[in-house]
Amino acid sequence: MPKAAYQPHQKEYRRLESVLGPIASFSAKHASLTVKDFNYHSVHDLPLFSIEPNLDFVAMEETCDRIEAALPALKRIFAKPIINLTDADEVLPVENVHIINQATIQHLGAHTENVNDITAKGLKPERLLTRIYLDDYAIYENLVFCNLVDSILSFARNGVSLLRGLVYANETIEFNLLERVNHLNYFLSIGKLHMGYVRDFDKYYASAKRIYEKMKAIAAVIFPRLHKPVYRLNKTRNKKLPLRKTNIFLMQKDYRQVYRLEKWMLEKGHGKDERAVPVDLGALRLTYYEYVEDLLVFALQSFSFATSLSTPIKAEGLDIVMAFKGWTVRLIDERGKGIFLRVRKKKERTILLVPEVTFELTDPLASLGASASFDEAIPCTPYEKEIGNPKALFLSPENVESFRRLQQVFLRAMIYCDPERKDCPFCEGSLTHNAREGYDECDRCHTRIVDARCEDGTPYIYTTIDGKRPEPIRKSDFSNDEEWLYKRKVEALLHFRNITPIDEKGEVVCPVCGKVHKKKRYPTHSLT
Repeated sequence: MPKAAYQPHQKEYRRLESVLGPIASFSAKHASLTVKDFNYHSVHDLPLFSIEPNLDFVAMEETCDRIEAALPALKRIFAKPIINLTDADEVLPVENVHIINQATIQHLGAHTENVNDITAKGLKPERLLTRIYLDDYAIYENLVFCNLVDSILSFARNGVSLLRGLVYANETIEFNLLERVNHLNYFLSIGKLHMGYVRDFDKYYASAKRIYEKMKAIAAVIFPRLHKPVYRLNKTRNKKLPLRKTNIFLMQKDYRQVYRLEKWMLEKGHGKDERAVPVDLGALRLTYYEYVEDLLVFALQSFSFATSLSTPIKAEGLDIVMAFKGWTVRLIDERGKGIFLRVRKKKERTILLVPEVTFELTDPLASLGASASFDEAIPCTPYEKEIGNPKALFLSPENVESFRRLQQVFLRAMIYCDPERKDCPFCEGSLTHNAREGYDECDRCHTRIVDARCEDGTPYIYTTIDGKRPEPIRKSDFSNDEEWLYKRKVEALLHFRNITPIDEKGEVVCPVCGKVHKKKRYPTHSLT
């Protein structure tokens, strides 16, 4: 059998395949649903928000404990590893020579080109043969040590990535019912996702939080020591060395712990090569496609859009119309192109969502052609690195706020489709026009819609919350490993009520030029 070709990002694809597995199983069992059925299953067995189902918290914590017990030994090896002392003859400038012997004299006699001058006192050499001694870090035990370090770092980083969504979700779920800045249906939606997420959340949240902190601490110990010679000089090595007992592993106490821990890691499958069987990216994209469709229906209903409970929702060929006040949204699935959202009131705006599971996000205009009929094309990705990228939408079943990003898309389209601005697009209230200041505001939810122009004259619209002055998010308060948390905090500063990007102070970033423009300071009202 020919060897399977290497697939980049194999680990990420495997993880996504595991997380989306329940979605694929659900779609296979329910080829067609009504809206009523969908609402029932979104609380029970349709996991629109979940974590990787294969997590074994007991095994993860046991591995963390074993690594923590071995950390003092690992730190000592980083500082003072066992090495071989090797020697070699080398011809060096005379000022760099510290050791001479009989071989030095014989070499100089045979190589007169190394003589600088001959005086009455004798020869004046320019270069001499000397013996230098080198530290050889590439002994077998150190190579095993470096492989163990790689396995530990991989285990810790992957674990932090897996658990941080769970830990952050708990902060999001612990909401304040008296808060008036979120959509009224937000609390109901979070409750549904929470129920579908896990029913005994409290039972293992404490363990997950504890393991998360342990993994962060392990990475914090290992990572700063990677510049040490024992690791730095052994970067090029055989990473599949078979483990065998040697005298050093038997007799030296620190290396004995390396042997025991490496044996444990290998037995538990850490560091094994998963490249043999590539992931079927076509099937993975299809499952992700179905997840985005389900999330769209969920997000629309959570944003007050409704339709008849008997309306069918099909896994393939989705075509459903939902309404709120004078707005209608039609979802149309066109496999091969994407999912079209046609929002209509006084005007119509068409948005194309293109779910993609590869890391190379393509421009929908490039693949569909400039003549394609839509106003906005947005790639959808399940990978968090795209948070903050205005050209991509981060939608993942591991992120509880994915449905709110879709609601931002709806809100923007609803505002652009309603030039009259009588109805509030966010709540059941009405908008009041402030002619003097030039904005429209809802006296119920305090959503403010403002017409603005870029410095080059291009018009755009942005939204704010009247009276909402968020506490700035300082990037300096977050470590390099917490950049994801910084981006999430900035993204949620205005509770997803903004239809344009915002900066760390909650200021509107112009979608035309990407700058923050000076604007008028409008009178504000208290939200308390």
